[in-house]
Amino acid sequence: MTMQCASHVKQRLYVALSVTYRCDIELFEPEELRRQQWNRLCHWIDATGLRAGMNGKERMIIDAVPGALTRDQAIIASWAIECAGVCAWALQHYRWLKYDEPIDRWEYDLAKAALFLKEIPTEMALRDEGELVAYQQMVRTCLWRLREYDRGRIHHDLKDIVARMKSIELSAANIEFIDRDLSVYGRTIDALGKDELDSLYCSVQERFKAINWILDEDETDYHETDVDT
Repeated sequence: MTMQCASHVKQRLYVALSVTYRCDIELFEPEELRRQQWNRLCHWIDATGLRAGMNGKERMIIDAVPGALTRDQAIIASWAIECAGVCAWALQHYRWLKYDEPIDRWEYDLAKAALFLKEIPTEMALRDEGELVAYQQMVRTCLWRLREYDRGRIHHDLKDIVARMKSIELSAANIEFIDRDLSVYGRTIDALGKDELDSLYCSVQERFKAINWILDEDETDYHETDVDT
């Protein structure tokens, strides 16, 4: 299996963290602090050469002066943290994130572990292929079940279905079940509200896109394509 090299994944990690932080800057008060942190971010990006790894939309997000981010740009930027989490874990700089574990509450810890806005570590190595594939199978299984639920399909024994559907490489490993169906936040899927399901779906979809890119298994190229969901 061909995979992205560690240097490419490292570059994507810090691009994603930069885009995420640019979105956070919009919330800072007072305006002087927003401007100060934006300047700090831009100088750091230029000093590390990260701009070369950004696509057009990402560069526009970074370059937007404080207060000028559009709603669409803010949405794109807000989901970048999902990619950052997968990349940091793949590079052994962050822990495994369960499929239904929100990453936004751990954003500070992730940035701190990656030494964001500091000197980027020179040596980073990818986890072995088996670990990466296991993560891919976990998020693929979760995403498949969420899509099935959205289509109104009820599965009375998801464990059995996962065991039999070898063609799309689903796996019950690292998946939690309630009454033999997918457990989400410790509840059954039908106990969740639409907003919770929509948020989880987008989160898992972004993580699946990121791990597929790392494993070089789809056409996603973060340097050339959009990152919105």
